[in-house]
Amino acid sequence: MKEASQGDRKGQALSIEHGSDLSSLIIDADAILASLRETNPEADEVLLETAAEAMVATGQAIIKAAGRLTALRAAEKAGRAAVSIADADLAMLRRIADQDDMARWAGPLLGPSAAAEKLGVSRATFVRWRRTGVIIGLKKGQRNHVIPMLQFRGSQPLPAIKQVLDLGEGDAPMVWAWLMQPNSGLQGTPPILALRNGIVDPVIRLGLELFAQDG
Repeated sequence: MKEASQGDRKGQALSIEHGSDLSSLIIDADAILASLRETNPEADEVLLETAAEAMVATGQAIIKAAGRLTALRAAEKAGRAAVSIADADLAMLRRIADQDDMARWAGPLLGPSAAAEKLGVSRATFVRWRRTGVIIGLKKGQRNHVIPMLQFRGSQPLPAIKQVLDLGEGDAPMVWAWLMQPNSGLQGTPPILALRNGIVDPVIRLGLELFAQDG
């Protein structure tokens, strides 16, 4: 396969420098921010920059695990893998989701009251959405939750959020970590951005392929 030149790679959120393993991936923060600006022209610039930084941090955590995943793939080809590739990917997502600093990987977050005020809906509506799996809420402390704001368009949740959360059997932190990471199956686009652009079926298919292994 022809290697992309610097000019070819410019503007791509995710590209490959050499070879085809995860360690060779390049995550272009400027391209991710440009994509967010294009798809969210009226969004606050600080919110967009925070979201882009979180996506880059998530991608970098994935690249850091590239050596382990490459070894697992090689072992699997040789018939010696004790853990499947999907299991390794899920374990990596759990490590990302277990990080204390959620703002580093989860993007813009607000408490239910602040989120409700920002979107112009009642706090009771937010609580109902979270409890019924319509939106993703991330637990903070023993009883509180914070709401990732990229899962909304206008004042409504993205319709596919519930589908993806159901695929992940309600594991909100792991599902959100997956939605935020650049995905090679979407040409480097994080699934959450694909959903915001109305690209639903490919995201659901990729989620099904990954989370179906977690049974």
